[in-house]
Amino acid sequence: MYKGQRFVCSGSVQHTAKAGHVVDLIAWDSHCAECGAPYTSSTNPRGDWPPVRRCAEHRGNGPVIGKPRASYKPPKLSPAARRSLAMLGLKP
Repeated sequence: MYKGQRFVCSGSVQHTAKAGHVVDLIAWDSHCAECGAPYTSSTNPRGDWPPVRRCAEHRGNGPVIGKPRASYKPPKLSPAARRSLAMLGLKP
């Protein structure tokens, strides 16, 4: 289970890398988080996680599933506050 979505290992898949060597990947069966259609995705055995959560039709089309991370924005300082910090030798 990953964020309420079930992933079942269905075996391994061989993939030919750009360099020409063959790599074994882990195959995962799941249902699309967008439409519920079954699909299969693959990850490398070293732990390429989280896996793909949507089918090929919906991959990359929707918003990020799950809670997005809040980005930090420092508060804007007034000119007086900037001067005070400069007097103390601190960067604004």
